[in-house]
Amino acid sequence: MPKNANSSSDQPYPHHGDGAAGLSHDYLNHYNEVLMLIELSGHDSSLNGALLDWCPLGYVEYFASSRWAGASQARAAYEELPPEARRCFERLLATMETLATIAVFALQPPCEPMRAAVVVDATAPVLRRLISSASRFLNSGGHELPEEAAVSDAQTAISTILSRDSDRA
Repeated sequence: MPKNANSSSDQPYPHHGDGAAGLSHDYLNHYNEVLMLIELSGHDSSLNGALLDWCPLGYVEYFASSRWAGASQARAAYEELPPEARRCFERLLATMETLATIAVFALQPPCEPMRAAVVVDATAPVLRRLISSASRFLNSGGHELPEEAAVSDAQTAISTILSRDSDRA
């Protein structure tokens, strides 16, 4: 288990899982929003504009622009995490961003309903699992590192979406 670099004890780094005193899962609302839009756009192409308005945003950037009273504490708690824990979380976020962004663009016109169903079916369960993994990381104060299997599943989903796009060309 990672140690706090500023601590001389053998205790793990401090727990930051309760939002107001540390890490906050409020950040994941950004990804829950795009997940909802991806799922709905499979049935309603009028949401394409809202999908295009979504863009990836990192944890620190999210709270830097947040009006939430605990935003500075959430940023500070994140910056106090051991570098290894931050790297693991940021890799998970990069995977979430890539999957969501590819799905957003794959759902843009001309996207036939059957194609939209493939994109949604490949994306939604995997993105939901990635969000859940990120939530566990944040709720544990950075102790529970993201699942490698979820990242691997995302790579498979991305390959599915991209292979279907190359079939259209």
